[in-house]
Amino acid sequence: MMDVAALVSLFVEVFGASKGWSKPKVVPFEHLHDAFEEKVVRDLKAKGHDFSWARETKWRKLERNGWEPVIERDKVGRPSIFVDRFEKVVLMHRPPDETHKA
Repeated sequence: MMDVAALVSLFVEVFGASKGWSKPKVVPFEHLHDAFEEKVVRDLKAKGHDFSWARETKWRKLERNGWEPVIERDKVGRPSIFVDRFEKVVLMHRPPDETHKA
């Protein structure tokens, strides 16, 4: 099971939010490819973002390389993240590299 405390600290660092507000809702997927049907993921994909599933142990390294968790916000603004059914990996995204654009 995913360490929710580590996940909350990730959100606090990335978004500067308070711990109470930033505790994300976890949205598990039985089949990982089903996450790519979500609107937020389709929108990011249309913008050219790269995607990867990452274990909690690799978040810091990925963050240094521009990766962030895919976050969907509800109408009130509370975050939801996408995980596998065992809550071991999180869907991450990275914007396209500006240096490769012509």
